[in-house]
Amino acid sequence: MGNMMIPGLFITGTGTDVGKTVVCACLARFLSRHGINVGIQKWVSTGNKNRSEDIDYCLSVLGKSTDEIEDPAIANPYTFGFPASPHLAAELEGKEISTERIKQSWQDLSARHDLLLVEGVGGVLVPLTRDHLLVDLVADLGIPVLIVTLSGLGTINHTLLTIEALARRKMEILGMVFNLAGQEARVIEADNMKIISRLGDIRSFGALPKADSSKELFELFEPIGKEILQAISFRPRS
Repeated sequence: MGNMMIPGLFITGTGTDVGKTVVCACLARFLSRHGINVGIQKWVSTGNKNRSEDIDYCLSVLGKSTDEIEDPAIANPYTFGFPASPHLAAELEGKEISTERIKQSWQDLSARHDLLLVEGVGGVLVPLTRDHLLVDLVADLGIPVLIVTLSGLGTINHTLLTIEALARRKMEILGMVFNLAGQEARVIEADNMKIISRLGDIRSFGALPKADSSKELFELFEPIGKEILQAISFRPRS
């Protein structure tokens, strides 16, 4: 990517509960501490009543609150109470997700920050409506992707399928972070990371072990943050 500045980074998981929010929060904190004006956005939250708990967590890690955001509706355009795929959660409330509204919120918020981190919802092939997949919206906006995946058994298939879906749409994949490392046999985890990087032809930024405290988590993320910062060749706007 040379020294080109990217406007944002889409953080996707290979599925639910792989740790997208934790990685997003840690990366936001790391980049912010390196003088970068980082914004946080989540286009759709499900299983939340009024606002995104994921956004709240990321902001808390940055030492901010939702009240400090200029417009919470731009940071989190859609929030639905039912914990389901976005298209279904919206339908159950008699609503439909507008991809144009999301695109506008992306443009509005990215203009206010050096770098906008967008946390995905589920995996990349999650439907936003009956006709539109999440991945196609990301592709339309041309946002590079960071994949968050697990390091243990079962991750090879899920991760390679995610890479294939992104590559098919000719999307830029910045790399991967393997989350919750150290939970399974080291021989399996180590080989998983090697084989996925090789077969997927994707860079690994390292493995993030499960931490017992926020302090330990941030310390463990440091080397991963450094690798990602170097990869995005970021230069703050003057």
